[in-house]
Amino acid sequence: MSEALHQRWTIGSDHNQVWGPDLVSGAAIAISHRYHVVSGAGAVANMTLPYPTFSGEITLLFLGAATTVLTGNIGIAVTATPNQAINFVYNPALAKWYPVKY
Repeated sequence: MSEALHQRWTIGSDHNQVWGPDLVSGAAIAISHRYHVVSGAGAVANMTLPYPTFSGEITLLFLGAATTVLTGNIGIAVTATPNQAINFVYNPALAKWYPVKY
């Protein structure tokens, strides 16, 4: 994981590791990379930061109908449909993750 943190998700090198380990939806998930696959249908209340000074966007590919809830560091609740990718942006001033709507 420290290698990924050091790279700050650099794209295009031989050490490109933008996809992190698969995660299981639940009360808290640990973000370590730019992209993660999330399985299960549990409610996510907290997404830990990949490193302390993180500010930016991630993408979660939900395999199940998971939800995010407002009881932790999520700013807007969303419900994912199976096989849906949702981008989230972290705002350090508010200490919250927000889904990105395109």
